[in-house]
Amino acid sequence: MKKITAVLLATLLGMLMVVGGASASLIGLDLGFPDILSNTSGDYYYDSGSQLFTTDAEALHITFDGMNLIDIDDGTRHVASYAAAFYVDNSGNFVSGVAGNDLEIYGKFTYGSTTYDGLLLSGEVTNFGWQDLVGKYAMFDFTFNFTAGLLSDFYPGSVIGGDVFLAENSNFAGNWCVDHSSVYGVKHDTAPVIPEPASMMLFGTGLVGLVGFGKRKFFS
Repeated sequence: MKKITAVLLATLLGMLMVVGGASASLIGLDLGFPDILSNTSGDYYYDSGSQLFTTDAEALHITFDGMNLIDIDDGTRHVASYAAAFYVDNSGNFVSGVAGNDLEIYGKFTYGSTTYDGLLLSGEVTNFGWQDLVGKYAMFDFTFNFTAGLLSDFYPGSVIGGDVFLAENSNFAGNWCVDHSSVYGVKHDTAPVIPEPASMMLFGTGLVGLVGFGKRKFFS
């Protein structure tokens, strides 16, 4: 069932990408595994005054093959969490990271014979891209350098990480908040990436882990 769902979502998102976009530009990431994903409880925020962009999530999962999901959370005191923050100007261009880690992912899960518990990954954001899609959705992506984390062994020492997520339409001219738990969810792809342009179809079909559908959006 997971394989069928993944294929259907990949097809849908691929179609969204091919339809086209209205503004700005994505980095275009060639994403691999493992992927860290979330389909509930999280938001994107943008404060046009401070120019701070943030996103957070809970209910995380990880996949090493694109089909089988492992929960990152043992259901007791360990609650998975994802948080990223960096500065983006009012045209949507990356400005800089924040003090400390720009990206942190915490949680607990077991893969093979090893249990990972604590800071899974952290990083410093290096670039950001976004694009309004035709219709009501927008796509965001960013790259980062790894700084630490229990999953560091899965990545060569000098690779760049990447993150891709889908939200309801928004721009950087004013303050806004979008609840991504009610859209397609969010894919936090922390695998090695090649930061080069990719076709929109490939970019869309890479988002096989996204689930859910939008039911609310608010701006202020």
